[in-house]
Amino acid sequence: MRTQRLRVLALGTLSLVLLFLLLARSFIPGQSAERPRRGLSPMESIIKLIRDDYIERVDAGRTMEGAFRGLVQALDPLSSYLSPNELAKHRETADKRLYDPGVVLFKEAGGMPRVLDLEEGRPAARSGLKPGDLISAVDDQPAFGLSLTELRLLLLSREKKPVKFRVVRQTATEEIEVERSLPPAADCAYVPEKNTAGVLTVRRMSPALAGQAAAALPSEVKTSLLPLVLDLRTCAQGDPESAGRFINLFLKADEAGVFLTQDGTREPLSCPEDPVWDKTPLVVWTGPATLGPAEIAAGVLRSFKRAKVIGHRTPGLPARQTLTVLEDGSALLLTTAVFSPASGEKLWEEGVVPDIDLGEQPAARNVYLKKTLDTAGGR
Repeated sequence: MRTQRLRVLALGTLSLVLLFLLLARSFIPGQSAERPRRGLSPMESIIKLIRDDYIERVDAGRTMEGAFRGLVQALDPLSSYLSPNELAKHRETADKRLYDPGVVLFKEAGGMPRVLDLEEGRPAARSGLKPGDLISAVDDQPAFGLSLTELRLLLLSREKKPVKFRVVRQTATEEIEVERSLPPAADCAYVPEKNTAGVLTVRRMSPALAGQAAAALPSEVKTSLLPLVLDLRTCAQGDPESAGRFINLFLKADEAGVFLTQDGTREPLSCPEDPVWDKTPLVVWTGPATLGPAEIAAGVLRSFKRAKVIGHRTPGLPARQTLTVLEDGSALLLTTAVFSPASGEKLWEEGVVPDIDLGEQPAARNVYLKKTLDTAGGR
């Protein structure tokens, strides 16, 4: 983690927020105008100029909310400011399944959201969307100023209604309407595959995943000499603790890795239970849409040499986030620790580097499978 950069950003965020709070009263209509005085910081001058000279009176609350969003989103792709309504929806996603199109997006500060991948069997996979598409608007709401969390919430709906994407491809723009559907009830699915021990597709690193995976895997997998494939290509949701329990199905480690905080504190990720599938050869499939907790799983299994990783380099977002609710009902979702496997390999901002890289272009399932079989055959 770039500790110094994060420390500067955090201090800058705190300073600017305090500055806004101190000067907010000056936005109230009826106050006398003053020209900026010498000796003021650039930020103070900007605020006073907006207050005194802008053509319209500015609503302080709306202005500060916009500033908060910009400050938090500039930290990293995961951190986000949530309005009270967005916070309610964020909490709702943990309690129930909502309709969504099955598209995995990624967004960096100052850029447009990009389609990383489309979930197999979901509506987006049957639409005109393609990996690499840039999204300029979702349901006519400009996407440029939205955080990744806000975008995810925008895709969710209590109703089965389509969502409209404004897609930018090179110099052309088109609108694509995509149906929504409920995600599969199970967070993983196992299917047999010839010349392997089967493929376990993981959709979400949830608290229920380890139990579901244990129930889905046939008993003969325990003694198989053929590789079990863990397909993490579109696993973009979940939490780090659930990733740890999933890892523990395949290896035991008092310290599988550590979460590093800003002040250098090391918080270990432990996998203390005796694993049932500790002898089964593993192959992990990764892709551009292997995010966060799935990167933790892939990174640990690779660092302990429990699995060969085949696919594409991941985005590099293995982290722990903390949700803090503010007095007005809004909230900050902040990245408070980043993960590193026991090997010390840097994953934050770097991603999991596959043992067998399939190149920059998206690869189909049959390409992954061929490389897996080549690896199993020792070729």
